[in-house]
Amino acid sequence: MDLSLIFALLLAVVVFLVIWNRNSSSPSKENLAPPTNKSSSSTSSSTNGNKQSTQQSSSASAKDKAALKKKERDIKKKEEKKKEYELDHPLWVHTYRGFREDITSFSFSPQGHMVASSEDKSVKLFPPLYFDERDNNLDLVQKSIISIAINRDHGICVDMTEKTVVVALDGGDFHLYDINFNEKPSKAATLLVECPKDQSLKHKKDVMDVSLAPNNKYFVSSTPDTFVKIWSKSGEHLAEVNSSQMINKMVKLSSDSKFMIIAAFTSEVRIWEIMTTKTGEFEQVKKVMNLPGHKVGINCACFSPDNKRVFTGGRDGIWRSFKIDVRYAAGADTVMDLQIETQKEFQFIEISPDGKKLATIHNGNILQIWDPNNGAKISEEMVISDVVPALTKVKKCVWYTDSKHFAIHHKRYVYLVKCP
Repeated sequence: MDLSLIFALLLAVVVFLVIWNRNSSSPSKENLAPPTNKSSSSTSSSTNGNKQSTQQSSSASAKDKAALKKKERDIKKKEEKKKEYELDHPLWVHTYRGFREDITSFSFSPQGHMVASSEDKSVKLFPPLYFDERDNNLDLVQKSIISIAINRDHGICVDMTEKTVVVALDGGDFHLYDINFNEKPSKAATLLVECPKDQSLKHKKDVMDVSLAPNNKYFVSSTPDTFVKIWSKSGEHLAEVNSSQMINKMVKLSSDSKFMIIAAFTSEVRIWEIMTTKTGEFEQVKKVMNLPGHKVGINCACFSPDNKRVFTGGRDGIWRSFKIDVRYAAGADTVMDLQIETQKEFQFIEISPDGKKLATIHNGNILQIWDPNNGAKISEEMVISDVVPALTKVKKCVWYTDSKHFAIHHKRYVYLVKCP
């Protein structure tokens, strides 16, 4: 082969290899293109993620704040509720609680059980309280509360003897329960009777007072008109008394179950004798004594523990003591042995179980303790609203069995207070 031809071929190969090498080592257009899309996509994705994370964090923070505010509101509400039953006063001792609606009535048994009715259609029995005689502090005995559910109307009046509870309902009926304290709380109350069976025997107006006879044989009920009805424990209607005094204010039974006192709109208190058989069964009722002397109507009255005296409080600002241990059957008159004038209308009068203190309430919520034997003031006046804030009108005040404490109620609570 011609040498020049070989040289030309070699040169061509060299040129080809140089060009091929350049093409393979230089970046393609695709490679030269700036990674704008990927970088932008990555940045955008990162930005969206940050925004989402910020939103989630903000949302979580808002939820935490809302939860914290709710917790603070709940704590504040709980503290305010606690202030309703834990009173900041040295005379306050204990609060009976557990009702969802306002209490309508309450009473104590001779053994110290407290029974109360409420608008929440329940009746609750609380165990007795015990006090350390050395420092008069309350020694709480943790026992279960007995709760009675009333399916229809709610109770408006309630009373209790040792093992029997009577409840007057706002529909005009009465329920009587037997209480067995040895049973579990859920089984302790047994409904004995619902009365009256004859609906025509119901009171024409709502019952304002109900009282169980201590002998556990009968109970009485009164209304704001002039009628008082007497019922047997089995629910039988025994008798009806017309006080003929325009408006009844209250009715009470003596501790021996023998007498009934009616305080009414007129200035005269009347006492009725409830006659019974030797076994304590009802026979008849008749008026046996009048207690005159007040200038205007009587708001309240009570028997002494030995049933030898009666105390009355009137709208004339006077409270009186009458000796009723007289031969009334032979025509002997009662004797007024004490008269205390105060110029303050009395709404309530009640003697302590030991007979040594007489409590009165005037001007709606001012309590005064007296010596029932001579009328001397045992303590200074106590404004009950100073102990129980917002309680401007006391509806009921009841001595506790130890004669050292008394109870009043307001809204859903019954407060036990030391005697001043």
